[in-house]
Amino acid sequence: MKKVADIPEDFQPKPLGQRIDLIKQIREVVPEAEFTNPEWGVLDAGSFSVEFMMGSSEICASITLLVRGGGNPASLVAFHFPKGLGCRTVIPCELWQKTPVPKPSEY
Repeated sequence: MKKVADIPEDFQPKPLGQRIDLIKQIREVVPEAEFTNPEWGVLDAGSFSVEFMMGSSEICASITLLVRGGGNPASLVAFHFPKGLGCRTVIPCELWQKTPVPKPSEY
């Protein structure tokens, strides 16, 4: 699938997993991520930040990443991090659709 519009209307995604396990996986990629509130983690990296919105349920159906700032590190978190969880990034913003996807070695 290339676009959100390609997702069938009856599609029901599987849960990503236990929130505590997902937080562990996030911290393996970005140990600086802060999860004082397990529903809403934050990575503050100076030139960019990422918020990990995970919700109040112990079983996470999705994670919303709010990426602010710029540069390749922000793009790497947005594009490459989800692959480690076995999922893909959905980018609703037209500007991001024009953003080239960096290689992991550019981090």
